[in-house]
Amino acid sequence: MELEPDLLRAWDDIYWSTHQVWIHPMWWVGMPAVMKGFFDRLFLPGLVFKHHTTGNTQGLLTGKTARILVTMGDLSPQVHQEIYQSTGIIPLKDGILAYCGVQTEAVDTIGPLNDFSQQDIQQLLIQVAHAAKKDINRYTKIVFQKNKQQTTK
Repeated sequence: MELEPDLLRAWDDIYWSTHQVWIHPMWWVGMPAVMKGFFDRLFLPGLVFKHHTTGNTQGLLTGKTARILVTMGDLSPQVHQEIYQSTGIIPLKDGILAYCGVQTEAVDTIGPLNDFSQQDIQQLLIQVAHAAKKDINRYTKIVFQKNKQQTTK
């Protein structure tokens, strides 16, 4: 199956990545349909997972990690967890990423954004930037160490 150019570029980014950050709004207790469509088109057998005749499936993206950041308009993270049992996170975290071998290291849920003031949003952006810097520092060191070890062999 031939992928469109934009999906090939996305695949290149996913393939070389060590750490992925997936950000999306929560719509009707799930990811938006366009995001689900992206996974349906790109996360294909033989590319990100492999079926074996034994019935086991092998994730082909092992060694990669992820952070998931989900924004919620009128739903609070507490209600999402207590009432909906975090079902809006499970398809991406377990059904897609873990199935393909990606280990999710953090899930951040933010909301209800409809109740946030402009000051709350500014503070939130600072916190997200801080988390991103921590991820960059952590994974840059890991990649550097891996590359350094490979060149000394």
